[in-house]
Amino acid sequence: MRHFFAALMALVLIAPVAVAQDQDTDPSAFETGPVQSLLQTHRAAIERASRKTIQPTIDALVAAGLPEIQQVLQKWQAREIWQRESDKLFFAGEEISKRTIRLTDFDTGETVGELSTKELKQIKPNSGVQALISTALVRFQLSDPDPDLRAAALLSIERDPGPDLLAPLRASIATETDPALRARKDRVNTLLTISFDPDEAARLAEARGYY
Repeated sequence: MRHFFAALMALVLIAPVAVAQDQDTDPSAFETGPVQSLLQTHRAAIERASRKTIQPTIDALVAAGLPEIQQVLQKWQAREIWQRESDKLFFAGEEISKRTIRLTDFDTGETVGELSTKELKQIKPNSGVQALISTALVRFQLSDPDPDLRAAALLSIERDPGPDLLAPLRASIATETDPALRARKDRVNTLLTISFDPDEAARLAEARGYY
């Protein structure tokens, strides 16, 4: 009987440790909101992001259709996402002193505490990853309620056009309510079509109409 109780106590002491270890590796173990759950699903990719590997993760975040993802992308691009070392959760971080960061939950928008940088890991995307995030942000900004942001997104496309911007630009034209912005979008769409549309007939047709 004495041996039985000793074995039982050992199990009781070990169980919490096992649960904690599982939570460090299994995103489903966290009781989190949808944004945090999504970030945890792609945790490894975010932690080790490179231009060659991160595009599927960015696409998955955008495809989730969560309104908070725009802020996540903005904070990620600005290197203002911090990961709490104790549980690997991601937060928006604001530096309030040289070694102290105020953390904000992406799902609730609430401050969750202030931690030393020793207890955190800053997510630092390189310039290549930042460029891909910038492209993803344009998709949101082209249809943003603020016309100034829509105009800024258009300017970004004009300065750095690319084939991956053609689809989101076209999608935003149908809902554009500002006549001046609609005209600009139509013009930029024509130029992108001439340069990047995979359909040769479409490229030629737009070129004939434009020139």
